Order: sequence, then structure tokens, then C-alpha cells
Amino acid sequence: MIVNLSSIQGLFQTNTVLRIPFFQRPYVWNKENWDLFLSDMMDLLDTEDNYQMGAVLLKDAGKNELGYHVLDVVDGQQRLTTMVIFSKILYAMAGRSDQFNQNFLQEDTIKCILEPSRVDTDDFVEIVFQDTPADAMGTGQIANAYNYMRKKMKEMGFPDVANTIYRKFKNQVEFIKIVLSESDNEQFMFERLNASGRPLSTGDKLKNHLLTRENRDLYDQMWAPVFESGVDDFWGVLPLKGRKKQDTNIESFFF
Repeated sequence: MIVNLSSIQGLFQTNTVLRIPFFQRPYVWNKENWDLFLSDMMDLLDTEDNYQMGAVLLKDAGKNELGYHVLDVVDGQQRLTTMVIFSKILYAMAGRSDQFNQNFLQEDTIKCILEPSRVDTDDFVEIVFQDTPADAMGTGQIANAYNYMRKKMKEMGFPDVANTIYRKFKNQVEFIKIVLSESDNEQFMFERLNASGRPLSTGDKLKNHLLTRENRDLYDQMWAPVFESGVDDFWGVLPLKGRKKQDTNIESFFF
């Protein structure tokens, strides 16, 4: 395990892939989270102190076919995704869209360093590769985040101070970057960092283990209608059977 403080540039390195498990839960931050984050970013104008974004837990997954270092995102999906969305808006307001591409796209490719989960991919890709700033057309929470923050940032006066916040954002925002080796137990570390949070269920981990990005077409055809039927999160429900703790429906399905 390697632990160090990292700037945004140190985390988003162009020869690196930050890979959110493809079948991970979707992006879920809401207006309360976005408002707090935007307020904190605006407050950078009044301080030279560094702003701590907390810990990002990553696991070394070796190198991909292009030789890029792949790091699986164990914890930090919401903050990293928000960072990319915010950066897309801020860089455009500062007239630095080309710099966004240099800082957040993989070297020699047309892919973002941060690879989203399956359910978030279409909205995320639409936003990251916009040539001209415009409202996102998607209906997911990532599109909602982009549209909401873009409007809110205009109301808060970000365009007038975009270049100053751009500089402070790059230099003063930092993460605690934790990189686990292949032999480290990521679930144990996740639970230590999120003692009061909701850990990944066995079903979540099984889907991520058994299904990969390469299985997307097969998943869309055979399993999406089953797991994404929209029936009140049926697969995450705990069946009631007396007082004995039961597996969720998805865990019962796999086992």
C-alpha cells in the first residue's frame, strides 16, 4: 500500500486510467452535495491554504493493452466524477478548454482518464467531449450535475473569476491518494474509510467480478432487462423471513 498527498494533476496523469468498476452503482450526488462543493471552490479565492478532498482509494490493476497504468477506483467515485464535471465547466469559463483535454484525457487517445461505470458512460462521454458548452441532453444524475452546476456557477459569478479559481483549483486542491497492491484487501480498507457508509454488497462485488466492459453487449442483451427492470430496486431488497438475516435477492440469485 502506498499513501501520499496528491494534487489533481498528480491524480489525473495522462498515462493512467482511473477505472470505476463497469457495473458499479451510478453517480448519486445531489444539489446539496453540489452546492457545498461549489461554495468550497469559490472560497478558494479567500485563502492560500490547501483544500482537502479526502481520501481516494485505488487498487493497482497493472497495465492495459496500451501500456497505461490502470487503477481501479475502490472509493472516491462521487468526488472524482464531480471533479471532472466541474473542471469541464470551469475550464470552458476560463477559456481553457484545450487545457482540459490535456489534463483529463489519456495520452494519445480520445478517452477520459476517468472511466465511468456502465450506467453513467453515455452522459459522461457526452459532457467530457462537448466542443461548445451547452446543456447536457441526458437524463441521468451526471447530466443533472453538469446542467445544475453550470447554471449555478454562472449565478455565483464564476465566469468573472474563472482564471483565478482555475489556478487555485490546480494548485491548492489535494487528495490523500491510497494505492493498494494486488494482494491488499480493498474491501477491508473501504470499510475502514467508510465506517458509517454503505459498503458494497456481495451482489455488487459479484457483478463487478463476473461482468466486465468487454461483456457490455452481452449484458445489455441478456441481463440489463433482469437487473435494471426499475421495479423498486428489487435486487437490493432483503427478503423478510422472520428475524434471521437474509441475503439480498441478487445474492440469492448468484448463490
